Amino acid sequence: DNRQALSGVALQLELDPLLKKVSRKRLIRGAALRRRNEMVLRILEGQTGESFAPYRSRIAWAPVLPQDRSRLIEDETRLVASGIHSRRTAAGLLDVADPDSEWTRWLSEQSASSEEGDDR
Repeated sequence: DNRQALSGVALQLELDPLLKKVSRKRLIRGAALRRRNEMVLRILEGQTGESFAPYRSRIAWAPVLPQDRSRLIEDETRLVASGIHSRRTAAGLLDVADPDSEWTRWLSEQSASSEEGDDR
């Protein structure tokens, strides 16, 4: 069996029917989850009086096949450097739990390191 020697692209081609099936199921389930979330937010609005409109949800599915994280990091680094993506967008795509607080920490580290540079 030569499965261990398959590259990522070859594995993707071999599993293409399964990947398409997963994609179809995610499409259907994603619509159902967004609708359910909208109903929950409408009920919460009725109970609390707080507005949650426009009821938008973003469903983040994990990749079906293992991903080359180092390649994704390189791609996002280039996109941020060229001004196509913001740092927050890149952090979100790299599954950083809270990109805004991560950005705040980065800013404080930058200011601390620049103050250290001024002291020398």
